[in-house]
Amino acid sequence: MRGQYRIYRDNELLQSSDNVITVQGQREILKFLSGRSNTIGDFMAFGISEEPATVDDRKLGFEYYRDRVDLRQPVEQDSKILLRGIVEQEIAFTIHEIGLYLLDDVIDERAASTVITSFDALDDAEWLLWDGTEFFEEGFVFEGGRTGLESFQLDVPPSSSYSLIRNGVFGSFIDLQPDDQFALAYETLSGQSDSLEVRFRVNENNYRSYSFTPSPGFNVERWERSDFNEVGNAPYDEFRSIEIVSTTSSDASNIILDGLRFDVISTNNGPILVSRTVLDEPVEKRKTSELQLEYSIEILFSLNEEGS
Repeated sequence: MRGQYRIYRDNELLQSSDNVITVQGQREILKFLSGRSNTIGDFMAFGISEEPATVDDRKLGFEYYRDRVDLRQPVEQDSKILLRGIVEQEIAFTIHEIGLYLLDDVIDERAASTVITSFDALDDAEWLLWDGTEFFEEGFVFEGGRTGLESFQLDVPPSSSYSLIRNGVFGSFIDLQPDDQFALAYETLSGQSDSLEVRFRVNENNYRSYSFTPSPGFNVERWERSDFNEVGNAPYDEFRSIEIVSTTSSDASNIILDGLRFDVISTNNGPILVSRTVLDEPVEKRKTSELQLEYSIEILFSLNEEGS
């Protein structure tokens, strides 16, 4: 079996990319070919991670957008299965990876992985920057993040600690299981931050935090429930804001924030990743037009001279 993604804009082919069919995906394709399933994919997902694809993948490196497959068609003359989807016109981000997902017959109510925030200045949330002395409502936007037209940056001078705060209720994690994951996508443009800390806050004195030393370039940092440090009393269903804190010592640091998401790992009744690819060259999705996607799997049969 060989699979390939093709990306079009205004019916012009932008790029084709061979995929890796996952272990789970191989099982689901065989179920489809044997008549025990009516499709191999229900939606396509698009992400911003460059982490190489493997057969053991269960999700994208960092998913940002997904849409339903709107065409499922066997192409008999080429021994192919063809699926099509689109990325809507109003969405703007840079595509680095694509995946095909299949919905399980029984969907766990907890199977709700989601982007918590894309750190996009154009969303409706209230954003504040705290430099240790005063709050700012503007002047900390970077044009060119992977998940939006205007991404926030933490440009921190030496021996300082700056915080980016997003106010507003954004969901409950009361059903969080030990191996479910949070992920922060970021890019260190210059310098070195000694610590990048993510706080899920009830208020400024009660929160759960996770901190790490950021690496150069683009990265995705992942952590689980057991990695949180609780300060005060911070129930998982009472978070009211998110705070990202960058602390420096001798060197200044400039970090772009691309996204914070939550991934359900602990359920066996959730979307199944059938295949994944990382593009050779990222594709910029602009708001001026939609993108069309095709995914095809070629089924190769080996016959002997008698046709058996």
